[in-house]
Amino acid sequence: MLGRLLPLAFAAWLHAEGPDDQFVRIYNWIQQADALAESGRNDQARQKYLQAQAELKTLQTTHPDWNDSVVGFRLKYVAEKLAPLTQQDKQPAHLTPEQKSELSSPTAESAVLVQLLQEQTRQLTADKELLQAKLREALTAQPAAVDPRELAKAQDKIKLLQKEVEVLRVNLDKAESRPDKPVDPVRLEETRQALAAAKQELAQQAESARALTLEKDALQQRLQSLISGAEIKTLREENQRLERERDELKKKLSAATKAPNDNKTRAQLVPMEQPAYQVAALRARREVLEARKTPDSPEGLGLLKPLELDALRPDAGSDRKSSSTLPAAAGSLVAEARRAFSARRYGEAEEKYSQALRFDDKNVAILANLAETEIELSRLAAAEDHLKRALATDSKDAFSLSVLGILKVRQAKYDEALDALSRAAQLDPQNADTFQYLGVALTKKGLPEPAEAAFRRAIKLAPGHADAHHHLAVIYATRQPPTLEMARWHYQKALETGHPKDSTLERILSAKKPAGR
Repeated sequence: MLGRLLPLAFAAWLHAEGPDDQFVRIYNWIQQADALAESGRNDQARQKYLQAQAELKTLQTTHPDWNDSVVGFRLKYVAEKLAPLTQQDKQPAHLTPEQKSELSSPTAESAVLVQLLQEQTRQLTADKELLQAKLREALTAQPAAVDPRELAKAQDKIKLLQKEVEVLRVNLDKAESRPDKPVDPVRLEETRQALAAAKQELAQQAESARALTLEKDALQQRLQSLISGAEIKTLREENQRLERERDELKKKLSAATKAPNDNKTRAQLVPMEQPAYQVAALRARREVLEARKTPDSPEGLGLLKPLELDALRPDAGSDRKSSSTLPAAAGSLVAEARRAFSARRYGEAEEKYSQALRFDDKNVAILANLAETEIELSRLAAAEDHLKRALATDSKDAFSLSVLGILKVRQAKYDEALDALSRAAQLDPQNADTFQYLGVALTKKGLPEPAEAAFRRAIKLAPGHADAHHHLAVIYATRQPPTLEMARWHYQKALETGHPKDSTLERILSAKKPAGR
């Protein structure tokens, strides 16, 4: 049990450090060993050199790309220092033959190993308590937007590791009570293999706690920006102004309907309907604009250009719901169109949707799906025409509004995109793609803070949304000052969920990465 559990715990301590910190700690051990050797305390110097040698090999294995020339030089230096000390230990002049035999036996090696493991166990316990303290701090200050289940999982894992440490202490006491038992080389090799396997597991828990802490800090910063009294006051004043304008328009409309023979008044009926629609759109926009407007950096806008937007996912048309139902005669054609869309055969999908539209030329579902297909074929004018027809039938169809917002993003008409996507999000708050494109439109409008909220909402609805993770990484990397740890974390999540590598973003993250020692 000692051979299995002690390396597991020691691995957690090692992996929690970065390669820079680990090398600094090893270098300090070498300096201590040099001082001990110069003062004639060869046994203690030898132990320090052995400890530094073992950790240098571990650093070389776990981080093969980290300054291999420096690690190789230090390994050679330690080996040269150990050579005379090992020779002296083998043939000490002042010992009797019986004492020399006893010193070279496995008992001495066992005692050294037990002492080393005991020191590592103490260090592990201290690091474990530090990790627990950080996790408790994250739990105490965490905003409600962070999923408490993820924190609970991390806390349960820490408790499990704590139990393993307690078992480790018991077994270490047993090992110390039998110092005469030689170390089994086979068990020692199994221990080393278990050490390598355990590093990844605990590293994931440490990364999870670190990511949750960063998440908490970012959300708290957003919270501080949202409680700005001046901004909220401005928004309320704007809302009151729009309500007054709405009331005036209602009065004019009422007066116009009482005089139907007045040609001038009748001509004003259509224009007067538009501001009422605008009031509804502005109310929807207000829900995503309660954040301080700050201009985005040039490099951030460069990374979030329209070309960066991924095509609509193949299954988008099949999963989204519309307010209208399909006629029975068009059902088979629509099913074929959706299969073609999912297979990215957009030309075939367009043809099937067009045929289905002949059975009901005002069907909102068919019109919106046809427009979505035409966007993929870059037939933007035709897509816009079909969306206008769909919304003329049902102005509150969330699917049609969402597709219209995506079309406006493709056309770089970000004000119109913001109106359509805001209303779509209000009508259907469960559509992750709507919030994803809403975040892009907000970013293009110079509103990175509400854009961040939109991307986070998309990830909450679809945790594997690669585009939302990528755009959050861009926001964090290009803001002033940048939040590099969050940027790197979200970029890694984007890669893990299928987003292609972004060489421009990687250069930014690499250029701003602290230099290694």
